Amino acid sequence: VDNGSLNGAATLRLRVLAKELSKKLGRQVDPVSVLHSDKVDPTIIDGIRALTFENYAREAKAAGCETLEVIPLFIGPSLALTEFLPELAHKVSIGLNITRTLWTPEESAGLVDILHDNLISTGWKKGKGTVLLC
Repeated sequence: VDNGSLNGAATLRLRVLAKELSKKLGRQVDPVSVLHSDKVDPTIIDGIRALTFENYAREAKAAGCETLEVIPLFIGPSLALTEFLPELAHKVSIGLNITRTLWTPEESAGLVDILHDNLISTGWKKGKGTVLLC
């Protein structure tokens, strides 16, 4: 689950990531956004409508699914994860398990390394410009 975007490119990137994770797990992983992405014109995202959590949860429940396993693409806990998704799951009467977020203070090394490598790949050098983490 990502936060969602009105930018079709974000939906397409989420789909690529879900496909790669599906290969690694050996089972389908569905790309779903918390909000917004269902407003993207399907013609700009390969003709397939984007899925938001509430719509996905309703469809999954109707198809007989009892519990959703959510892997959040979030740096840390947010109201979307701690309140919004659990409230929607309760409203739809479907179980919900949310894995840990991408970063925890106890396990920061992996994400810090990725962020560092991404910055270095831009050609940034120590002492050159101010670095922001947004």
